[in-house]
Amino acid sequence: MRKILSTASTIALVLSLTAFSELHAAETGIEGTAASAATNAKTTANQSESDRYYSLVDDAFKHTVSRSPTYQAYLGIKKDIDKWDDASEARALENHEIEKSNLIELQAINFDTLNDAAKLSYRLYKSETERGIREFQFRDHSYPVNTMFGQHTGIPTFLMNMHRVDDLKDANAYITRLETIDEQIDQLIVNLKRRQENGVLVPKFVFPVVIPASKNVITGAPF
Repeated sequence: MRKILSTASTIALVLSLTAFSELHAAETGIEGTAASAATNAKTTANQSESDRYYSLVDDAFKHTVSRSPTYQAYLGIKKDIDKWDDASEARALENHEIEKSNLIELQAINFDTLNDAAKLSYRLYKSETERGIREFQFRDHSYPVNTMFGQHTGIPTFLMNMHRVDDLKDANAYITRLETIDEQIDQLIVNLKRRQENGVLVPKFVFPVVIPASKNVITGAPF
């Protein structure tokens, strides 16, 4: 989930910078200044490639969101309100291939013909995408359960704060999510065991903190 949020947040930042740059240009009269016919022609060509780039980033963002029910909730989207993110290794491999595909599409963009705002956006998006691809080999070098965050506390916190209930359909979706929490925990256990096999374990001082926190989740009504 944190990886998805990071990727989606980066894409969202790229889109925001683009919008801000274009607004600033309009307010300062940059695009309204007189220019020669040659300059106008070049600007048109640049805009065409820039639009192509913006469309690529927009599609990548929408695809990322479509694959994450929990991130959809942060955006107020209820498309998959009864589902959880797939935290399996198979899904991680799929996401990795998508990221590599996104980079290939990005590299097909003619950088030199982009406008200034698009060039800045391009550099940010390319840098983040390449970093994500490089870091994939270290995906298990992290602690999904720790003293700061983790699914042991993240799941109930998400349900309390992010799952909005406006009607009966939302309420039923909430119940469905409650009923499928076991699947999320099972995936977490598999991921933790894989890390253990690779020698990646949280420090000893973490256990006395996360174990009581985990027990608190299943203490009291209705348990």
